[in-house]
Amino acid sequence: MTGPGEQPVTLAATALPTPAKGGAPEWVHLIPAGDMQARDGRRFWLSNPRAVVLNSIDPKADLPIDYEHQSETPDKRSNGPIPAAGWIKQLEARADGIWGRVTWTERAAAMIAAREYRYLSPTLIVRPGDKSIVRLRSAGGVGKTGFITQRWN
Repeated sequence: MTGPGEQPVTLAATALPTPAKGGAPEWVHLIPAGDMQARDGRRFWLSNPRAVVLNSIDPKADLPIDYEHQSETPDKRSNGPIPAAGWIKQLEARADGIWGRVTWTERAAAMIAAREYRYLSPTLIVRPGDKSIVRLRSAGGVGKTGFITQRWN
């Protein structure tokens, strides 16, 4: 849910590290600190990581990670099902940005270990005026790098 004047944006910027033992990482870097620029030139700002963490936490539900942002695509949402790749169970504001502790599904962990999915793309709620990140809504596992430039009102 977005507030007045806010809009969701998706961007893929974080490579998933493969742990030494294989499998999928437990902690992932979701949002880098400070100013960031998308490939298309748009800029976003993570000015208050702690507030974003607090705004993103829902004690009744984990944040979903799906495949290729299917939960953010209206036709996929309408026609489902949209399988989860994992669930963000905890968020932390760190010096380099926001990190999430993820419980991956068995299928997603195998795909990450096989390097079939190598990037994680957060869906963020952003204030249009100053481009400040307000909240993390979800994330999508993506097989390619780069910023995704889809927007929804």
